[in-house]
Amino acid sequence: MHRHCVIFLACCLISLSVTAQSGQLRYSGQVSGWVQYAPDQDYNWAIGGRYIPKLTYDKPFNTGHKLDIEASLNIYGDVRTANFDSTHSEGKIKPYRLFIGYSFPNFVIKGGLQSIRFGSAEMFRSVMWFDRTDPRDPLQISDGVWGLTGRYNIRKFNIWLWMLYGNEDAKGTDFLPTNQTIPEIGGRIQWQYPLGDIGFAYHFRRADTEIYPLAYVYTPEHRFGLDAHFRWRVGVTIEASSIHLAEDVGIYTHQSLMTFGLDYKFKLGKGLKTNFE
Repeated sequence: MHRHCVIFLACCLISLSVTAQSGQLRYSGQVSGWVQYAPDQDYNWAIGGRYIPKLTYDKPFNTGHKLDIEASLNIYGDVRTANFDSTHSEGKIKPYRLFIGYSFPNFVIKGGLQSIRFGSAEMFRSVMWFDRTDPRDPLQISDGVWGLTGRYNIRKFNIWLWMLYGNEDAKGTDFLPTNQTIPEIGGRIQWQYPLGDIGFAYHFRRADTEIYPLAYVYTPEHRFGLDAHFRWRVGVTIEASSIHLAEDVGIYTHQSLMTFGLDYKFKLGKGLKTNFE
């Protein structure tokens, strides 16, 4: 079956800032709208819009420390119609980012609803553990996760630690939801050098396997990740993820994902790049 879809997207950015001795307060907003035509769908026409208002505050200190606060909402809705005869509409307002961060030389700690993303692939991301960014989306909209994160830079190494809590829905490449009452923990170490980066990651959670007849509902899950990007004449991307559940849940018990990619940046102009994964 052939499926066809045409989408028109428009976007507008708004920003306003106020600076004082107590810090800098900024307001910005992203407005986007779209029109979609998909003749193979029951509702073949769709008109929608999204508004993301964002309020940020940052306060630098003489000691080199800095306080950051960000709050933003995701407000969206659309109207779908079947050849303009019957219509269906839906919309939602939900938190998009809501966190407090504190940084000092070589270290950043952040708590709240935030984005955690790493890896070198752009389209088929094997270590897409915590976000669900659509590579076809030019705005790169993706829900965040609730948790506490810390990042430490030492020479050529970048160390990440995180603890997530209260994230019930499946995220990233999850096939099963998470027990939101038990914290998830993990970390990552990345080695950076002029011609490339290599990172190793680990994450532990208890998956909600209630639909399976197991001895207990919340099954321990371990996942291991590798990502690397080598900046040679032609860029080389490698990503791999291995996920293991402690109980037998069929095809979800052990999962292995791998991405191999090549990219090349043209010298003619800025932003011109070809990517194969």
